[in-house]
Amino acid sequence: MDADPAGVLLDRAVPRSLAGLSVDLVVAIDCDVPGARRWDLAALRPREQARDE
Repeated sequence: MDADPAGVLLDRAVPRSLAGLSVDLVVAIDCDVPGARRWDLAALRPREQARDE
């Protein structure tokens, strides 16, 4: 089991086209994807504690 409880929700598959997928939510991190909720990271690099996890 993942140490991060949200880890069970991550799609760890190889990236693929979004066309034709049926999903509840698409999150675009630091980029624009039509119809997605955009999340902008506040830091360019992870803090040392996050990096080492």
